[in-house]
Amino acid sequence: MNDSFSTIWLYRLGFVAFSLLTVFMSLLPTQINFDSWGKPDVIFALALAWIVRRPFYAPVVLVGLVIFFQDMMLQRPPGLYAALIMLAMIRLRKQAYAPSDTTFLEEWLNAAFSIVAVAIALRVIMTVTFLDLPRFGTHFGSVAFTVAIYPLVALFSERVLRVTSLSLSEIEIARQEGRL
Repeated sequence: MNDSFSTIWLYRLGFVAFSLLTVFMSLLPTQINFDSWGKPDVIFALALAWIVRRPFYAPVVLVGLVIFFQDMMLQRPPGLYAALIMLAMIRLRKQAYAPSDTTFLEEWLNAAFSIVAVAIALRVIMTVTFLDLPRFGTHFGSVAFTVAIYPLVALFSERVLRVTSLSLSEIEIARQEGRL
């Protein structure tokens, strides 16, 4: 699948639109109380699924800006979560350009490690800087749900949205075009 300029930007705009929809849904007054058990971070899971398959569909800076917007709208510490997610994505981006036969279980474990590392770093930084911490159970539930929905998000991305892993020829083309 040779990605054209318009295809790449269509996926990027789709990512931003889905992110805006997610923020809008989070701000709606509903009867569901996520404060007691946490809710999954679907945007983080989607960004991780796309970064290991097609890193140029969800570039790190775009994801950082989207998460920063979420930080502002959901009244989280501005930029902290975005910076941590960007660091996790930079680490996982190397996996997309490494021609290897990684299984889905290895991909899921890498994503789970990134999600847990971001959560631990977030709690540590918020503790050190004396920011208000979310309850541990809520935060742990959110992390657990994000890890649990990653396979569904990855399957949806691959089967419905057609965000597949790069082939060897596509990796070589990306290197020639300077996208690496």
